[in-house]
Amino acid sequence: MSPYFLLVVLFFVGCNAEPDPCLDANHRTINDTHRSTGYLITDAVEGMCDKGLQEDWYKFNSAAGGDMPTSCVQKNHCGTRNPMWLQGPHPGVNDGIVKMTACVNTNGGSRGSTPCCEHSMQIAVKTCPGTIQHDKFYVYFLRPPPMCPTAYCGGSKSPCPAGQTSPDGFTPCVEVPEITQKPTLSGPIVHGNAFRFTCDINYNGSSDPDLRFEVEWTFDGVPDPHIPS
Repeated sequence: MSPYFLLVVLFFVGCNAEPDPCLDANHRTINDTHRSTGYLITDAVEGMCDKGLQEDWYKFNSAAGGDMPTSCVQKNHCGTRNPMWLQGPHPGVNDGIVKMTACVNTNGGSRGSTPCCEHSMQIAVKTCPGTIQHDKFYVYFLRPPPMCPTAYCGGSKSPCPAGQTSPDGFTPCVEVPEITQKPTLSGPIVHGNAFRFTCDINYNGSSDPDLRFEVEWTFDGVPDPHIPS
């Protein structure tokens, strides 16, 4: 084989290689915490629908998590009426792009249909290797469902219930500190051309050492951006 012919073959193979969907430039992101399996909608909510979703590679990157669930998701979860979940475990890092089935739970379907998978669609999944900055993650080649309200699930964290909070709004959560007495403002204390006030907060709740209170100083009801909170 001549060197020239070998060069032409290598060039042809390189030009036809599929883009790696793990690269940031080759997938879109879905940042929607309502897609969590822990998010339940009420009868008054219509529910989201992915019928207008463009067929492409996607990565779930909300605070609720980045994985599609691999077991049955009950109706009215994931911010929709008919949640879509992944049938079967995620592929390994070395498995490349794998075709899989996304199930739709309509809690109905025809006689003989698979429970919790009355409708299904073929999608593709790839497990992307981790780096020093990031753990491994998944990308999904998603297609729009044929009906509404139907949407893909992404993540599994549950939102904090009323009266609790966390940095991202999801479990694990802690009780919201409750102040039973109004803060006491003292001052001003003058030092030359400067003055300062003190704000005393009486709180007998949690002894969490990480607990902090944010204080905003206002003058005539207007916050001063030059004074740190």
